[in-house]
Order: sequence, then C-alpha cells, then structure tokens
Amino acid sequence: MHMVTSLYIYKCPSIVSLPKEGLPTNLKELRLGGMTNCKQVFEWGLHRLTSLTRLTIYGDGFEDWQSFPEEEDGKMMLLLPTSLTCLSIKEFLDIVFLSSKVFQNLSSLERLWIWDCPKLASLQGNGLPLSLLELRIHRCPVLKQHCKKGKGQEWLKNIINIPCFAIDWRPIYELEEEEQQ
Repeated sequence: MHMVTSLYIYKCPSIVSLPKEGLPTNLKELRLGGMTNCKQVFEWGLHRLTSLTRLTIYGDGFEDWQSFPEEEDGKMMLLLPTSLTCLSIKEFLDIVFLSSKVFQNLSSLERLWIWDCPKLASLQGNGLPLSLLELRIHRCPVLKQHCKKGKGQEWLKNIINIPCFAIDWRPIYELEEEEQQ
C-alpha cells in the first residue's frame, strides 16, 4: 500500500470542503492555493500534519487577508505544524505584514521564501526563528526597501544572522555594493 506524502491543491475553485477526517496526517509536502470556496483546510488545522516539512501557500482565495496568517481579535486563523523546515508564501497581494505569532513555534524552520507580495512591508514582531538558514524575498518591493542594511529596522532585528539571504535572486551583499557605487 502506497501512502500519500505530497499533495498539491491549486486552482481548484470548485472544491468546497475536505473529507471530515481532513488531510492525510503523513503528508511531508503540501501546496495549497486557488481554493476560493474552501477555507476549511485552515479551520481543520494544518498544525495537525505533524509529518509536514514543506508547505507552500498561494494567496489566491485569501485576498481579504491583511496579514499572514490572518488574525482576528489577536488570534491567528492559521496554525502551522512545528515540523516545518521550509515555508513558501506566494502571491498574497494584500498582506502588509507577517505576524510574529506564525514563527513562535516553528523552531525547525530552515527556509522561508516570500514571493509576489507587493504590499508586504514587515516581518513583524520578535523576529524570525533562530533555526532559519535561508531567506529569499522575490518581487516584494516594499519589503525589499525595509531589508537594506542600515536602512530598515528589519535588517537588524530579523535578518543579520541568516546565512543565506537574497532579494530578487541576488545576495544581499550585491545589493549593498550596488548602493555604494
């Protein structure tokens, strides 16, 4: 018997619910997005996927979110599994900040990729996990400005100790050299 370890659900607007049992708990990789009628996946709780190491979330269907994850009355509407080593946040067109609460329990997170979030301005709060080895930011112009060395608070509190940090496919030191010229 083969067990499902990777699942991609993308651009499936006709999905309105998941099985009451939820997603397979042995998943190692999950990509979600474009499920405009199904917020149930978050209500069920991704944090229950204790084997999940790679998660990619696309913003299609979550246009009303101002933060990632969305918060209501100070409570996160999405809890992530502590087993994550790689998190990709893509195409959230309206988010302005990443909630610090999302990273509180992600002590295994090594890679964070943020793509196509044009209004994202802050990696808010107490910072990113100490376990983070790689941060890649692509097509996030506001955040890019906040991450330049010496120019934004983000640099000092969140980025300085990350070994691999790139913006728009270029290592941060290349951007710094370009500014100095």
